[in-house]
Amino acid sequence: MKLRILAMLALLSLSACDSGHDTSATSELKNKIDNLTQKISDLESKISSLEIYNFYQDSQIAGLNNTGATFSPSSQGYASISTPAGKLLVIMSSMEKYASGYKIVFRIGNPNFIRYNDVSLKIKWNSAFDDKKDKWSEWNSKWKETTKNIEYPLQPSSWNTVVAVISPAKEEETETINIDVAASKVEMIYGVR
Repeated sequence: MKLRILAMLALLSLSACDSGHDTSATSELKNKIDNLTQKISDLESKISSLEIYNFYQDSQIAGLNNTGATFSPSSQGYASISTPAGKLLVIMSSMEKYASGYKIVFRIGNPNFIRYNDVSLKIKWNSAFDDKKDKWSEWNSKWKETTKNIEYPLQPSSWNTVVAVISPAKEEETETINIDVAASKVEMIYGVR
């Protein structure tokens, strides 16, 4: 940003000094300023891309912790979430307008022989990230979130349906949905011997 201001000041001073003399030198300087301005814009774009890359690297490192699963409204398939007691699978089955927000139906697959009790979902939503117009740090600060406590346990070796409402939420604010699952109690399920 400072370089852009300096380039603009240089351009203004050249315009003020230009009284028709030595127009080739003035033209050459203007071209150099235009080139520098373009290079600054390219560097700003690369910085934004590096911020994104850094975030994803941090997320992969933090993947040892619970980082959640991210969906768009048109997502197909499932994602996995790591918890201290094992992995869970998550599908965002549907998302529809509801009052001043959206009703989302999640299916949480518990492939373990553990019943998860006192389960809560942390649901976050944001617009879709556009690296051409969004600065990563600004976009990342716009997440909204809610917590949904589930009154029943997540049954083992099955899909469990959970309905959650995010509100207030506009359509353009719900292009990226992140869900994280936490359970404060687990219960081992024993088979018949």
